[in-house]
Amino acid sequence: EITVIAYIEGAVQDPEIRLSETSVTIRNTEYFDAKRYIVYSSDGFSENVSDKIQIDSSVDTAAAGDYRVTYRLYSADKTAVTTKVLKVKVEV
Repeated sequence: EITVIAYIEGAVQDPEIRLSETSVTIRNTEYFDAKRYIVYSSDGFSENVSDKIQIDSSVDTAAAGDYRVTYRLYSADKTAVTTKVLKVKVEV
């Protein structure tokens, strides 16, 4: 059995996600990439961690309607989470 004792200096800040928009309207013929709306991300320790953001999207560009994209990012120490929502309207 091994015991590891770690000392961490400084506090980990809360995670942060900034999106370029809170809602968008696209045509049903357009390509939709949820990642393109992320303009800033931080896990409280490092910046530009967009690869760590969990994206839940049900946007179907083949079907007109209103959709939501949820972006979720946990802090580096996994003690906090932030969530942002992008509203997407698909028009014919």
